[in-house]
Amino acid sequence: MANSISGQRTIRNNQLTPDTFVLVRGNIEYSRLTRPIDGEELEKDKRRRAQMGGIPIDKPYTTVTLTNARIVPLKPGQKSIEETYVEERFYRKGSDPADAPLHYAINNKSPYPNQFYQADPGEITKGDQIYPERELANGLDVVLILRVFAASGFAQKGIGLHSVVLQEPLRYYTNDQTRALEAAGIQLRRQPNPNGEAPAIAAAPVEPEAPISQENAFATNPVTPVAAPVAPPMPAPEGPWICPQCGTEVAAGQKFCGTCGARKDDMVTNPYQAPQGGIRVDTANRNY
Repeated sequence: MANSISGQRTIRNNQLTPDTFVLVRGNIEYSRLTRPIDGEELEKDKRRRAQMGGIPIDKPYTTVTLTNARIVPLKPGQKSIEETYVEERFYRKGSDPADAPLHYAINNKSPYPNQFYQADPGEITKGDQIYPERELANGLDVVLILRVFAASGFAQKGIGLHSVVLQEPLRYYTNDQTRALEAAGIQLRRQPNPNGEAPAIAAAPVEPEAPISQENAFATNPVTPVAAPVAPPMPAPEGPWICPQCGTEVAAGQKFCGTCGARKDDMVTNPYQAPQGGIRVDTANRNY
């Protein structure tokens, strides 16, 4: 259960001005920004939201939740209508004390990838674009740049995620097992396999579950892949065999020697092994 910090919201979205920006700074509590929730994961997300009485999201989306959230005013000492509108959407969880840090969550349903930037030293919104390969680490200090947009054909406005600006060096999310290794002084750095094969050990970190809140929830559990059944090997075709009694080559499929009547079952294991007595019969040489 999440509670807004304001008992009554004073700004409506139709009061917002399109193409204005709001800066929200905080520490990542949960992020799913580099890869959208889609496919079967999205279907499971819909079911979970419906079970909790929420509104299902009907298209692929990314999401981020901040803790210690606060507005960075574009004009120091003065908050715009848009900044007040966003701040009124900050919340505390039901179990949080009154003085607990505030949270803010936003979902992004844009089909375009999120943009990431690394802030220059001493700057907040100046920096170079970066391209994270995995999800950002929990606790990472970031600024979310939000943009007001007007959907075509609708009078109401919306708030979208424009970009994410890192305020400290990039770190990736790690699970409890990786953190335990690091605490023990074990640092294993994965490298690309020169053979192009997947590494045999050191699996990728399991992504965290999204927090349960008004804005955000519900990463799915990973699905264990099932190996495809392997067909048993086909028996090798039966070939001709050498009679162990008289040395005659007998055609494939025949159970008895046509010369002496010996049974094939009485032959030695290898049909071309020398018969008892150590003599190897060459059926192509009849000079004996």
